[in-house]
Amino acid sequence: MAFSIRAGVAADLPTLVALDDDACGLYAEAGLRLDLPSDHPFAVAERASWRRSLEHGWSFLAVDDARAPVGFAACELVDGAPYLDQLSVRRASMRQGIGRALLARAITWARVHGDCLWLNTYDHLPWNRPFYEREGFVVATSAEWSPGMSAIVADQRRVLPAPDLRVVMRRSFAGYRRPPPPPLQRVGRDLCPIKQSHPAAAAQPPRAFADACRPGPRTQASQRRRPRRQTLLNQEPRLIPSKVGAT
Repeated sequence: MAFSIRAGVAADLPTLVALDDDACGLYAEAGLRLDLPSDHPFAVAERASWRRSLEHGWSFLAVDDARAPVGFAACELVDGAPYLDQLSVRRASMRQGIGRALLARAITWARVHGDCLWLNTYDHLPWNRPFYEREGFVVATSAEWSPGMSAIVADQRRVLPAPDLRVVMRRSFAGYRRPPPPPLQRVGRDLCPIKQSHPAAAAQPPRAFADACRPGPRTQASQRRRPRRQTLLNQEPRLIPSKVGAT
């Protein structure tokens, strides 16, 4: 089956919900049934998370040749760390590489935003933990979870079936370097970033940078000459006849 992946938009939210509802039928076949009304707090929070992901351009949809959606990946930042909130593929389109392609797109997105990609899933289902392990993910202990991740896991374990079988996984990216914060200089009572476009900003501390911005001898000399130049400009202008209509 030929397919392509595009970025999601806010209007795709109903499509994401429909795709996930279809994919959840596979969990029901495995004995994990979850029938929540649409106004249940967990379902409402899930849709809100997907809506934010779509609005930020952090969701990706797989579409077939007829441009019909067949799967999606919704990403989020949790405590500043990239997080794969949901990966779903329509059951009729499974086992054709769509889920792996969506995961690859999510990993590409995560590399821009952090040093790893987090997710949580079921430990015992072959299309969950074993699938992600083949893609380089490892199980993360609770000691490694951020407060936001701990809250997500707690919410899922209160609502989802087989709560003790939920695991958190992470894939780290080798060679990632988080950009350092910009150097600061004091302006009055405030600390402001130094503009890196100035050649002295990156090489000198804030005080030295401020000294480097002071006028040098040539600049001071030009400033001393400026009043005389201004005097000349303020003198009575000479009247020069125009070449057109001159007598």
